[in-house]
Amino acid sequence: MSIFRLLSAILHLGNVIIEEGEQETTFVKESDKAFSTFCSLLKLDANRMKTWLCHKRIKTGVEVVNTTLNLNQALFARDALAKHIYSQLFGWIVDEINKSLEYIGQRQSFIGVLDIYGFDFIFIQFHHSFSFV
Repeated sequence: MSIFRLLSAILHLGNVIIEEGEQETTFVKESDKAFSTFCSLLKLDANRMKTWLCHKRIKTGVEVVNTTLNLNQALFARDALAKHIYSQLFGWIVDEINKSLEYIGQRQSFIGVLDIYGFDFIFIQFHHSFSFV
């Protein structure tokens, strides 16, 4: 269920509408259903999440400066967050599958998936011979 909750949160995050205010400031409306669902699914503080979707923090030496993001930057940040969460989830799933497939003895065969720019190849190795499907 945790995987489905994360996937659902990612999809809702993609539907969050970030609006532009005065002087190129950005904000998320209180009534944004996708945003509230995203925060609820991940058990996040909605006010803090709204702040950090539309702001960035820059450290310069000992000084810390918070600045607002313009619309393009905020949309990029939203999408980058969704991609990062998805990437972490995908990596975790691959690791868990690999752990479950670990075998201590002599391997007789191997099945793998190779994805190159969206073209999927499934290769199967039987005693050092490859056949592509």
